[in-house]
Amino acid sequence: MEKGVEGNIEEINEIIIGLRGKVVENERNMWDSTYPKEENFQEDIDKGNLYILKEGDEIVGFYTISEELEYDDDMFEEKDSYVVIHRFAVKYEKMKQGYGTKMLEEVYGYCKTRGIKSIRLDTFSKNISSNKFYLKNGFMYVGTITLEKGLYNCYERILTNE
Repeated sequence: MEKGVEGNIEEINEIIIGLRGKVVENERNMWDSTYPKEENFQEDIDKGNLYILKEGDEIVGFYTISEELEYDDDMFEEKDSYVVIHRFAVKYEKMKQGYGTKMLEEVYGYCKTRGIKSIRLDTFSKNISSNKFYLKNGFMYVGTITLEKGLYNCYERILTNE
């Protein structure tokens, strides 16, 4: 894993475009032409929150880690020590090859070195594969929120015993 830089935005956008077609085909329209946009990734880079996973010179996945929660946190167990994963994606052609799990392992390591106790995230409720992925990787479903595009399932993984 490495920090994303401005020069990565074009390749990240190509990954997003590839995912949009597949996601929309399967009625899981959480990402479309309105989100995410280049400015979201530029802001992530400016804050130092964007991480990429490469295979050789090719970006195969990316995510953002932040401490910014954009909705009520009453449903989460850990109230004080957490990070939030945003914009977590693996290139469509590289899915189901362990890259998503590898990225989560990197997030666990990031948290462990900083004494962070919890990881939070949300994903579109109709994105069945994404919901299964997080459950398979030890996240607990904690509730549902309504955002602009519909219902999103919220997940948390407590790391205190890891």
